[in-house]
Amino acid sequence: MPTVVIQSGHYGRTSGATGGPGEAAAMIRISRAAAALIDDIPGWTAKIIDADEPDSSYRGDAFIALHADANNSSRAVGGSVGYRNSAGRALAEDWKRAYRAEVGSNIGPFRSDNYTGALAGYYGHRRAVKVGNTRAAVVEHGFMTNPDERKFIESSAGIAAAARACCLAVTGRLPTGSKFDGVLRRGSGANPPDLVRKMQSGLADLGYDLGTSGVDGDYGSATAKAVAEFKADHPATSGGPDAWGDAAWDALTAALTEPTEEEDLMAVADDIIAGVWAKQMDDPVDGSDGVERRSAQDMLGLARKGAKRADDYAVGAYKQARIARLTVEAIAEQIGELDASTIAAIASKVEDELVDGSLDIDVTITRRDAS
Repeated sequence: MPTVVIQSGHYGRTSGATGGPGEAAAMIRISRAAAALIDDIPGWTAKIIDADEPDSSYRGDAFIALHADANNSSRAVGGSVGYRNSAGRALAEDWKRAYRAEVGSNIGPFRSDNYTGALAGYYGHRRAVKVGNTRAAVVEHGFMTNPDERKFIESSAGIAAAARACCLAVTGRLPTGSKFDGVLRRGSGANPPDLVRKMQSGLADLGYDLGTSGVDGDYGSATAKAVAEFKADHPATSGGPDAWGDAAWDALTAALTEPTEEEDLMAVADDIIAGVWAKQMDDPVDGSDGVERRSAQDMLGLARKGAKRADDYAVGAYKQARIARLTVEAIAEQIGELDASTIAAIASKVEDELVDGSLDIDVTITRRDAS
């Protein structure tokens, strides 16, 4: 049975290197949550060790030391990793991919691997390698001296995200027998596939990229990226960047049912046609050739009235002009005797007049080709 050794950074120390502000307390929470996930995977087990234990405690099939960074500057951000060999580097890369997918933009960009001597020469992965546990790395979850990163790391969402990243990095998966708690999460075996497909379908309809897998019922990395982007676009959603709960469902439903701008404007135009111009359309103007139609000036006059009526809808000048244009086009179609170029010319004149105040109107009426 593979054994994962999780070292909780600085935990158990009361003197010496006790870590940054709040580091030890946050890391033991992550360690316990990660160990619980690993223990739920059949054939795997995890044990937590603190900062000062004998070499024999490091024996296992993987070693990961959980830490958070500190700096004199509160502006310092980002996670980082340290390792001694290729096996450690592979584990560190797996953790970086999993952690970034879990935390999104809540933690800054990763720093260079082994960017400090403390990471490269860390005693924990040195001891693990010494006793044959060569798949060993130390990870820094972000800076506890940065207020925003510390807030996320210490939050319930941050703890859960870090625990899942640890589990994914060392085992390659999350537990499949977990009870679904109403929240969809990346890699969770408790996710009902039909709910995942429903979420994916909605995201795809809104234009979010699900990668080559598309709507497949599997909450993988591509879906997690789309979810993070959706949640960034809808800040009212709660939880971590990959957690899909009630607030996310509400935001998705609202986004899917919200009319497009064009639909909004067309609705206004339709209302204007019905409420303002119905009577006038019952009294068409006879042209010299006996064809019932309205002149360009008549059309513009009606459009001006429509634009003024559009004020009732509290829209700006641009949308007001767009409403007028749509209305002109609709009325011209109702008249049925103006060709497409004439309709376009009248509509453009109306739009220009409303946008820049121009009153230069000279449109030649051309009948629609009877053929």
